[in-house]
This record gives sequence, C-alpha cells and structure tokens, in this order.
Amino acid sequence: MNISNKNLVEQIIRRMETDVSTDPPADAVRYAKNLYLSRAAEPKLSVLKRIMAVLNVDLGPNAAVFGERSAGEGQARQMLFNAGAYGVDLRIKKTAGKGFNVKGQVIGDGFASAEIKITNAENTYVERANELGEFKFENIAEGKYILASIGNDKELVIENLEIN
Repeated sequence: MNISNKNLVEQIIRRMETDVSTDPPADAVRYAKNLYLSRAAEPKLSVLKRIMAVLNVDLGPNAAVFGERSAGEGQARQMLFNAGAYGVDLRIKKTAGKGFNVKGQVIGDGFASAEIKITNAENTYVERANELGEFKFENIAEGKYILASIGNDKELVIENLEIN
C-alpha cells in the first residue's frame, strides 16, 4: 500500500471513530420505507387500449339495398361497425339447425391473427383470425353477445351484438 492510500484509510477510520451523528427518528425511517411500498402496491396500467365499435349499417337478409355489392338479395345479415381507424364487417346467417354462423373481418392494422371472442352470460366462443383479420364462428346460439378482437396492443369491442 502506498503512503497516500494509507493516509486516506487512516482518515476514514478517524472520522468513523469520532462520528457524533444521531440516527434519524423511527417515524421518519418508517415513512421513507413506506414510500417504496406504496409505489410497489400501485396497480400497473394495462398496455392494451380498448376501442369501442359503433354500428353504422345493419342490412337484413332478403332485402335489396341500393349500392350493395352483390347482384342478388343476400341471405345473410350484414353489419358494419366503425371504430375510428378500424372497422368490423360481420355477416350473420341462420344455419339449418337452431344456430347461426358468424363470419367477419376486422379491418385495420394490428388485428392480423388476432384472438376473437364472442361472449354472453352462458357461452364463450374463441377463434383466431387469419392474416387478413377474417374469422368465422359456427353454430352460435341466438342471443345478445359481446364480440372482442384482441390484437397486438388494442382490443376492439362490440357490445350488445344481437344474433338473431
């Protein structure tokens, strides 16, 4: 050890021996520790942004509509929902039994291969959209549902979806 380091160590030891400082009050220590606890207990914000879709167009089956893309009258109910930069196109068609087939497409970035859920009080159906955002549910019971498309950082939701 060289002389300067030895002198520095001796100075540190002398200051420690002559230290006359007092401990902080117990309530101040407890308060400081609780500051860290309260930060840890705060709920973390979700990174998932929820977007509510609003019904724009509801075309019933067997009803000719001016400007409709198909030449004939459709056999499926077509519903178009708007959610700002996003949209949902749904086609609901009655099956031979008591159920309905629901086909749709989520339009907008971030919903390719998204998880699609359709839920009511009794049932939950889950499917995965393809790379174009298209999905299909088969044999869905009649009723009022919530349809949610869960993308990368967004959840697009349609509430009170009537399947009938």
